[in-house]
Amino acid sequence: MPYLVAGVLLVGILCILDMLMTFAVLRRLRNHSTRFAMLSFAEKLGDTGYLERFENRRLPEFSVTTTGKVGLSSGSMVGRSWSIGFFSAGCAPCHEQAPAFGTLGTDAALAVVTGTGKDATELVDLLPGEAMAVTGADATTLAELLDITMFPTFLEVDVAGRIVRADPTIAKADATVTTARS
Repeated sequence: MPYLVAGVLLVGILCILDMLMTFAVLRRLRNHSTRFAMLSFAEKLGDTGYLERFENRRLPEFSVTTTGKVGLSSGSMVGRSWSIGFFSAGCAPCHEQAPAFGTLGTDAALAVVTGTGKDATELVDLLPGEAMAVTGADATTLAELLDITMFPTFLEVDVAGRIVRADPTIAKADATVTTARS
């Protein structure tokens, strides 16, 4: 009988140690996946052609409805300068940068949030009040029209509807706008 009790205690202790190691591995994997996503994004930034292909390009013809039920088209955007941010619901850097997204020195801001579900709703809720948001099929269509393949991507559009700047982070876009206006 004492051998049986000792065996059960040993197996119990081993199970608890195994469970603690599993939790440690899961936590480490979660951190690793975030770092891997950032590394993948940084590698894509090495391809300078991605951001440069947007500059001096006119917005394509489109018509979308914002979450506030406002109709918006490429024609209605002419006459005002715009900050356009492309976010993806499953993108950790997008969730980090969403609260700082706003007009960034332009007249208006448009957040294009691709994806659906709880993550997309949370991302829209993180946006500041001055930013209009487009979600769902309209957001996917707009991202495809502009051939957005990396998230987040931030565009600055001038009053003529031409993209004058493309950046992967709000900090870079904001610093550029501030420097240009100084």
